[in-house]
Amino acid sequence: MRARLAARLLAPLVLLALAVLPGTGRAANEEYDPFSGYGTHSLRLGLTGGYLSGTLPPEAGSAQYSQNTLNAEFNALLFAEPTVFGTLLGIEFDAALGGRTVDKPAGVLDAEGTTEGVKPMFKMDFEFTYDLLRWKIFVLRQRFILNAGGGFDYNSHPWALLNGGSGWRAYPLIGGHVQTSVGDSVILDVAYRFVPTQSGDGVGAEHRFQVGLGIKSVVLGAHFITTRFVGDGSLALDQTQMGGFLAWAI
Repeated sequence: MRARLAARLLAPLVLLALAVLPGTGRAANEEYDPFSGYGTHSLRLGLTGGYLSGTLPPEAGSAQYSQNTLNAEFNALLFAEPTVFGTLLGIEFDAALGGRTVDKPAGVLDAEGTTEGVKPMFKMDFEFTYDLLRWKIFVLRQRFILNAGGGFDYNSHPWALLNGGSGWRAYPLIGGHVQTSVGDSVILDVAYRFVPTQSGDGVGAEHRFQVGLGIKSVVLGAHFITTRFVGDGSLALDQTQMGGFLAWAI
């Protein structure tokens, strides 16, 4: 009986400790603006380009494919008033609209001619954020932000259409940011997202990595995304995307 009671109380106590600890650390670092998502800014607007390559499952001929992408992208990272523990709750919103060039993979049947050419693509993610930890090392001010939410995209992956899909995909996601700032004009933002995904009978996961360096209002960055499907050989898929972005912080 006592063991059950202790187990039930453990989780709330751990959550309470995580909430109070960042609030305590934040008191000694009041000059760090808690209300801005990207240094002294909360919004970013820019262009994102990338190169994508992969191998289709054996049931699609194990064909090699590649694409080039170019998108206009909007990012927002906003926080509300501090909680009673000094921590911050907020939202993060990402939207991208653009196109991709597609070459029909060798051996893939395309009677309607819908696989090749320049195709429109769209992505939108919405997440709740929690500014969990904040600390300072000499002139470096750092913090760790947790993210959880979901999103959807259209025509972002060739296998979504080649596997009999409509091009639309919805997914949950979880991840976070580690941010480092020097003064008010330089910030380094490292972000990661884990995205479970599915295509037909195939189940897999997407790992998104992004690094952005902001100097005043100019942000330069790079992204790296891998997609892997698990299961028997007929479902195997391996896809990698890398690229960069240039944005203006508002």
